[in-house]
Amino acid sequence: MLRMSFRTNATNKALLMRDRGIIANQNLEAAAQKAGKFVYQLARRYSSARDHSLADLRKLGHPYSTRFGRDHGPHPDWLIHRQTSDLYNSWSWQVVSITARGVTVKVWNTSGHAKYMLGTHRMRVRPILQKVQEDLRQKIWRGTMDAIRDAIRRKRTAA
Repeated sequence: MLRMSFRTNATNKALLMRDRGIIANQNLEAAAQKAGKFVYQLARRYSSARDHSLADLRKLGHPYSTRFGRDHGPHPDWLIHRQTSDLYNSWSWQVVSITARGVTVKVWNTSGHAKYMLGTHRMRVRPILQKVQEDLRQKIWRGTMDAIRDAIRRKRTAA
């Protein structure tokens, strides 16, 4: 009995697409981890200003009070001064989903002080997570534009 195995163009194409899918999935996993770590690091950075103590802020007339307008302080509202390190050390993150539409990363803070980021009747909202989201969008946009520029350069040099 003679046996022969062969691959058709369709088989080769299917294997190639499978391999590319595996590579793409690995790239998405890596991108998700990178995005999660980036978001986590930004959240920690934005909750760790150390240039004003509580006494300093009191002397400044409580600049983050609702009496004043947005960003009326020594820093933008999204930057929080680190006093006890409780808020800073309580950030966590997790990759929630990876789909063809993108990556979803969840970031949260378990500190008892985290609720004050939402504001009180005396203190303005401290939009750390909105700032983190904005910075992530800008980073993704820059990365996309860099990839497009690189592809154009490669095409020009290949021609």
